[in-house]
Amino acid sequence: MSYDLMVFAPEAAPEGREAFMDWYDNLTDWGEGHDYHDPANTSPKLRDWYRDMISAFPAMNGPDGVTHHHPALTSGCVTGYSCARDAIYVDFRWGVKKEAYDRTLVYAAIHKLGFFDVSATTGAVWLPSPTGYHVVRGGTSADR
Repeated sequence: MSYDLMVFAPEAAPEGREAFMDWYDNLTDWGEGHDYHDPANTSPKLRDWYRDMISAFPAMNGPDGVTHHHPALTSGCVTGYSCARDAIYVDFRWGVKKEAYDRTLVYAAIHKLGFFDVSATTGAVWLPSPTGYHVVRGGTSADR
């Protein structure tokens, strides 16, 4: 079991929790017909976010996948990235949960992307706004 987060193009996601979850379920059927390990198949803003992330959490697969001798394989930082057109789904090791959450959220805010805490029971959905970055659906009081 992995610790999962997702960043996405905010304009691609529908409003409302139920509509968002339907969109998410359809997205994670992985039916777009391309290699999901290749960040070339996602938007420029998502690719920029990915480039920032792989410096701390190297990719497990795809064109940037680490070699069999890479230190990240034993550090717990090697990470799976599934790149859809409008989102990147990321699976981390539970041992890096706090750093993974913090970096994913910070880089999502920098690149003006949506953020979804997939592994949380009431997973927060964060979106950029003219006044900052805030939770629009789900989450707990700690997310606000």
